[in-house]
Amino acid sequence: MSDEPTDSVDDNSTGDSVDDNSTESAVDDSQTGDSIDENATGDSVDDSLTEDGVDNNSTAESVNGSPTEDPAATAAAANGETAVGEPTETAAATDLSSPDYYLNRELSELAFQERVLQEAEDDRNPPLERLRFLAYVTKNIDEFFMKRVGGLKQQIEAGVTEPTVDGRTPEAQWAEVLETVRPLFNRQTQAWETEIEPALADAGVRVREYDELPAETQASLRAEFRETVLPTLTPLTFDPAHPFPFISNLSLSLAVLTRRDEEAEPQFTRIKVPENHPRLIELDSPADADEYVLLEAVMEANLDLLLPNVEILDVSTFRLTRNAEVGRNEEVAEDLIEVIEDVVEKRRFANVVRLEVTDEMPARSLELLSEQLDIEPAEIYYRSGPIDYEDFFALVDIDRPELKLPEWSPQPHPRLGTNEPMKTTDNATAIFDAIRDDDLLVHHPYHSFEKTVQRFLETAASDPDVLAIKVAIYRTASDSKVIQSLIEAAENGKEVAVMVELKARFDEQNNWSGCADSRRRGFTSPTVALASRPTPRPRSSSVRKPTGCVPTHTSVPATTTPRQQRGTSTSG
Repeated sequence: MSDEPTDSVDDNSTGDSVDDNSTESAVDDSQTGDSIDENATGDSVDDSLTEDGVDNNSTAESVNGSPTEDPAATAAAANGETAVGEPTETAAATDLSSPDYYLNRELSELAFQERVLQEAEDDRNPPLERLRFLAYVTKNIDEFFMKRVGGLKQQIEAGVTEPTVDGRTPEAQWAEVLETVRPLFNRQTQAWETEIEPALADAGVRVREYDELPAETQASLRAEFRETVLPTLTPLTFDPAHPFPFISNLSLSLAVLTRRDEEAEPQFTRIKVPENHPRLIELDSPADADEYVLLEAVMEANLDLLLPNVEILDVSTFRLTRNAEVGRNEEVAEDLIEVIEDVVEKRRFANVVRLEVTDEMPARSLELLSEQLDIEPAEIYYRSGPIDYEDFFALVDIDRPELKLPEWSPQPHPRLGTNEPMKTTDNATAIFDAIRDDDLLVHHPYHSFEKTVQRFLETAASDPDVLAIKVAIYRTASDSKVIQSLIEAAENGKEVAVMVELKARFDEQNNWSGCADSRRRGFTSPTVALASRPTPRPRSSSVRKPTGCVPTHTSVPATTTPRQQRGTSTSG
């Protein structure tokens, strides 16, 4: 897929999101939440550019007819400087190809992630908001390693040595990126352990240590573990009779060292922390408190139920990240969907680009993981505290509004009003009348996606005068309201054409599933995947015949504000 970044508005997301890869505005039907765009710097006015003027002093003459000297020019000449407005040899000889004038893309991305981390470190934000940003740091840097670092490793393995415009070779970028991330992880851990966790505890929100829990609570957790978690666990031991187990991308795992007797060699066993159980287990706590314990802590304390008759020497937590930059040559592929399916499958077994381990992991476990995963020492990150903070989004969602910023909801567009029903015949086509009067400019997330773009599609789906609806979608979801509107339109006998970007990274499976479903519903569903060209801006349009003519109403994304906030221009 092209690396052309795209900022997308999605009708399926209700929360805030931090988008670390977006520079182009687009309408995407899977997100309506607020987003933080690190590249959205917008239009700017350069006040250093001025019009050439006429210097009256330079042309004025004295009473005796001789030219009058410009004092500023005289002073500049005395200092060996060039008068204002005259080109200098230095300016004319500036080499714009010099690496000194350029920033590195990967390091710029990490600079943005540092700004996200600063929001977590900012004690002016409420505790749960700080935790939200802490979770975003994990989420974004995970994706950064899968895409950007994975791509750099591929270039290194392919022998690419040509530097980018900033003068860094792929290997130099790879090394600098790995070292730049390290202090960010340390600051993330410090922010949690010394600021955010204590602040939440003061407010009655606690992530408890298992060993600190009362005996009756531990007994209750052990019974729950035996009944619900234990049956889902599969310990995989590595020894001469068993190969090293496959470890999936971003999965949290326990590295367990055991032995059957004192003379036996320690054996390594990997146990995956199951993803189909909540990682934060809620405890019975007083009415004014919200208390949790981590699933991996419960597993570690009750491993004797899973590994009986052996001595457990050590339990450590680790997580690995695999390269997501895998692909196939679609130029020679007969079926694009087959290519995408193959890419998604290859990601499961792609090379490891990062290993995160607890800082107390014994050397034996670490050496075995490094050798079997073929990973460099520079790619290993030692962590204290929880390794994966992304699961803490569940904690952010608890009902404690006093620990968050005030909620804000997108507003209706002033020209569309607030009382018009969407799916009734009385006033259902008023949105077309408003568009016919003049174009509408809608800003997301400030204007409600549901009451503007979604309303446009729902109105077109039910309006008997609409003949066809055509939509280009970059990212979708199984419960998308946009897709539901298109299904309704097809069932109402309208021509519905949907163009889906199959290669939207990490959403390929959702998109091709939606494409297949749309075909079963009777859509015309061409699919688009552009390997080295910009993704087309998603848009929607309807063809309607109100008075004998057949006008087209179109909703297209537009970038209009100084900070490149997402806008949708709807015109008739």
